[in-house]
Formats: sequence, C-alpha cells, structure tokens
Amino acid sequence: MGYHRQFRHTPDHHRQRHPRKPPLPMTQKIKTTIKPPPGTKKLPKIPAKKLISAIALVTASLTFGFLEYQKSDNLSFLRIGGSMACTFLSMLIVGLFFQFKKNFQFEFCQTPSGLQFQNRVEVFSLSATVSLVGTLLILNPENINAISFLWIITMGFVNIVLSLFITVSAIAGAYFYTLISDCGIRIHALFRSDKIILWDACPEPYIIHPQVVVLLVDDKEVYVSTAAEGTDPRIMVALINYYRTHPEHRHELTTGETITRLTTGRLPIDWTITPQPQNQPGS
Repeated sequence: MGYHRQFRHTPDHHRQRHPRKPPLPMTQKIKTTIKPPPGTKKLPKIPAKKLISAIALVTASLTFGFLEYQKSDNLSFLRIGGSMACTFLSMLIVGLFFQFKKNFQFEFCQTPSGLQFQNRVEVFSLSATVSLVGTLLILNPENINAISFLWIITMGFVNIVLSLFITVSAIAGAYFYTLISDCGIRIHALFRSDKIILWDACPEPYIIHPQVVVLLVDDKEVYVSTAAEGTDPRIMVALINYYRTHPEHRHELTTGETITRLTTGRLPIDWTITPQPQNQPGS
C-alpha cells in the first residue's frame, strides 16, 4: 500500500515514463458542391464532335487490325491496330476528363498554412500508361512481317514522344500545387522555384481556355491552376478576389472558416465568367 500511495503522489514520474505525443497538424481534404442560382450555365466543354471523332479513330484502328488479322492470320496486324488505338485512346482519356469534370464543385486540402489545391493526376497517369502500351505494341520486332521497317520506326517515334509528353505532364502535375494563405498565394511547380504573390501585389484573376485560372503579374501570365484540379475555376476566382480585397478576413484561410463562408453564401461568386483567350484578361 505504501508503494502504491507513493506512486500515485508522484505524477511527474508517471509523465516521464509515458510522455504524450504532440497533436498532429490540421490537414483535412474537403470536397463540396456550391449550389448556384437557378439558370446558371455550366463551363464550356470540349466539343462533342471532337470526342466522337476520337472514339471513331479508336474503333477504326481496332477494326483494321482485326480484319487484317482475319485475312492473314498474322498477329502483327492486331498489334499495329492496337497500337494505333492506344495512341488515340490516350488523348481521348484526357478529353473525357475535362468533359465530365463537375461544375460548381470545390475540392481542396485544409492545412495549417492555408488552402492547398492539388492536381488530379490519376487520369494523366492512365493516359500515359495507355500510350506506353501502344509504344510497346508497335515496336514489337515481329511487326516487320506485316509493314515496312520505316513505318514501324515512324509510328514508334510518334508513340514514344507522346508517351514521354504525357508522362512528364503527369509527373509535373503531381508536384504542382497552389497554396492560398493569409499572406498570399504560393505556386509550387516541378523544376522551378516557388512563385509567391503577396496579397498587396495580387491582381484580379481571370480564366483562360479551357479552365485555367491566371494572374497577370509583370505582364506575364502566372497559372494559379492547371484545370486538372477538382475545383470549378469560377469558385477559385471568387476566392482569390474576396481575400484579395478583404484583408480583415484572411485569417479564415488557416482556420477552416472559408468553407463555412462558401457554403453559407457569404462569398460572392460570379457564375457568368467564361474562359478568355490567352493574354486577354477578363474585365
């Protein structure tokens, strides 16, 4: 009993044996949909005829490979048709992402430093994978039995360039993010130093085609978003405009109050904004 009472009366000794871990920083991924006024138009999409053309090219490539295989019983034609289909399909995947990107949606990660917007790279990774498959199919040495060596090299080169472009875009997109804090806007990109725009020097944002949010800084367009995020660019424009002109409320960016302001309609959003051509900021 004596030992038990002694241990109970020495809390310092107890804390030393069982130290408490510090709390984790506040990081929370949030996705919500903002209800716009009735009759609000959706953002322009990729023309349906372009998507239909891409689907037709994929189908035609596969059909060509299958029919030629039936005639010659040569698997090379299936590989060639599959390679051509993969080339068109990799581009179609990216087009479908923008076609079905949700309007009026707000997606971000709330961190202790502010609101962080990250690209969705899954679609571009899938596109790069499909393109790589097409490259492997066309570069199969056995294809020389079906088509000329020069044609194989030409198609292989096109597939390799496309695969590298999409792969680099996916990697760069994975590292690209925008952080909006109480101090300003920080833009992080691969192979470049962070671009920091303080609120006092922040111009009015605008949208260029297809759905890219841009700031004109020192006569140069600075991309705040790449259109690969899950956020409607009109909401991001409203967000920047509000905290650019309301310094007394910028602390909300680090406390999580921004989402409350958005969902309760206390952050004005201009739903009539449409994408502008490059180097022509919206009024």
